[in-house]
Amino acid sequence: MWISERQWHPSQVLKKRREGRVELSMETTGRKELVRWVLSWMPDVRVLAPKSLRDRIALKLEEGLRRNGENQGRPNQTLHANREQARGR
Repeated sequence: MWISERQWHPSQVLKKRREGRVELSMETTGRKELVRWVLSWMPDVRVLAPKSLRDRIALKLEEGLRRNGENQGRPNQTLHANREQARGR
C-alpha cells in the first residue's frame, strides 16, 4: 500500500492490519493541514481517533455534498473554487 511506503510525519507509527490494511498514528498540532491531508485520501480512509478529527472530517464531507448537491440537474456544470474560502479553511 502506497501510504506505508513513505514517512508522512516524524511521529508516525504504522501497523499492518488484516486484509492489507494499514493503521497510521501520529501526533500533530496542524489541524487544517491534517484535515486536508485526510480528505485527500477519501474514500479510502477511515479516521479512528480522535473524535474531534473524525467529526471535522465528517463535517467537511457533508459540506461538500451539500455544496455539490445544489447544482444537480443543471446542464454544463463547472467546478467553482472560492479562493478566499479555500485559504481560510
